[in-house]
Amino acid sequence: MVGVGGRSRGCKTCRRARVKCDETQPICRRCVRLNLPCEGLNAFPVFIDGLSFAEIRADDKKPNNVMTKISTPPAPSNVNVDEDGLFLNYLIRSLFTASQVEISTSKSSVSPWLIASIRATNHNRIPDLAIRACAAVYFGKTHCQLSAVERGAKLYTHVLRELRKELVDSQRVRHTDTLVTTVLLALYEMISFSDMNGWLSHFLGIGHLIKFRGAQNHQNGNDKGLFLTTRSSIILAYLVRNQRCFLEEDAWKVVPWANNPTSKTTMDCLLDTFCHLPGVVEDMKALKASTSATEELSVSYIILGFQIKALVGRLIKWRIKWEEDHSNTYFNVGRDILKQLGVAYLDSYPFPTAIFFSEPVRVTELCMYNALLVLLQQLWKHLPDYIGLTSPFDEANSSWPQPSIFLAPGNGSADEVVGEICKLVYSQFLSHPGKSGALHVMFPLQVAQRSISCESLEAQWLGILKSLEELWVAGIAAFLAILASRFVEHFLQVGSIVTVLLTVNFLILIGPVAGFVLRGDAGSGGV
Repeated sequence: MVGVGGRSRGCKTCRRARVKCDETQPICRRCVRLNLPCEGLNAFPVFIDGLSFAEIRADDKKPNNVMTKISTPPAPSNVNVDEDGLFLNYLIRSLFTASQVEISTSKSSVSPWLIASIRATNHNRIPDLAIRACAAVYFGKTHCQLSAVERGAKLYTHVLRELRKELVDSQRVRHTDTLVTTVLLALYEMISFSDMNGWLSHFLGIGHLIKFRGAQNHQNGNDKGLFLTTRSSIILAYLVRNQRCFLEEDAWKVVPWANNPTSKTTMDCLLDTFCHLPGVVEDMKALKASTSATEELSVSYIILGFQIKALVGRLIKWRIKWEEDHSNTYFNVGRDILKQLGVAYLDSYPFPTAIFFSEPVRVTELCMYNALLVLLQQLWKHLPDYIGLTSPFDEANSSWPQPSIFLAPGNGSADEVVGEICKLVYSQFLSHPGKSGALHVMFPLQVAQRSISCESLEAQWLGILKSLEELWVAGIAAFLAILASRFVEHFLQVGSIVTVLLTVNFLILIGPVAGFVLRGDAGSGGV
């Protein structure tokens, strides 16, 4: 037996047949090979934030029907006198607790820096008050309870006042608690969303604070965890502002991992490329607005073109390394198996197969890779033809195995790359049950749908998925989606040359911002 004594973690189908199960999620390889309906793993008792054995066993009895309903957790039936405690428990259970699959493979389901914020010894310190503000407003928003929203707003105002004092203190400004508070206030802004400037200002502020603290102060413990948690959010904030991000500097790609280089994850390495996009967008925007002489402008475009080619080269190198390390983690699943799994909108799904993974984090990584590939393709299209640069895409790769489930690194038109994203969507939902599946898939869906003809079968299917109420109403996803739509409206109005880059696709941030949480420690995997 593995894990909890007396309970097998093999799928129910294999256990019933009394055969060994490889425990691949969301369906095991034996069931795929034999074309059997895989009934999935049993949940097993884990006690986190008040979750009882009975509650977990109750979940175990629910049918494994994924993508048919993504609902918010039910409101607690017995209201405790300690409302702050009630709100906090609800927030942790809703947003900060890993799925059973993730819990079974990680040392902790909640980030250490978050746990430190809610310890009894921290009661009434500003990180504690900040997380309570988030908890109250989240509870109030999801249950239409005005008193809870007002409680959160009152706490937020108090914390903001105290934070301002710490930011002007030469000692306190570098303290971990100050950074924690700033991160939590950004979460509050995202939950209570009223306009884009709130969360954007907070994440730009977090960026300034982290930059001021220096890369050397984010090498260990909670300091490193906070850096990893906020890194992609900071990049996105600079991208929205069309401003070069300090995280593209080499020190920020090396120093935080210097004490433990092996702790740098595959996704961390992918973000090393993403952090350059804000600078490329800034340069492209400046060139588009330039009135310089044609010759001088041509030179500038050529330099920018070489920068984009370098980023594409790094992305391709990352993809090749990913294949070397994880080629045994994915496999094709036919429509018959998808039908048995009860996935939604299979009738309009435009492909005969989907791609599934034995390690959930891998599908997130490849979704991100494909999204970045599409974004770089869009940037390349904005370079004028007269500069005469050869395209960095679709170059022959003789070492790539053929036939292959995936496109060769860097290859494929926008339509083909979007097709690959489509094939990953069902695995994303099944590997990250409930809210997290919807949250993880927002980024690639936005990029994919806006990069192909609206008349294509892929675009029509993606449109159905993106319009699903369940996708956007799942807890905080609703607020993030509203935020995303307003960004799109804003940038369409100003005619940005990189609208597709600025649709606020929140997968990148879903681990750091909406999940905050599933990195079990400062060096654990995941977004």
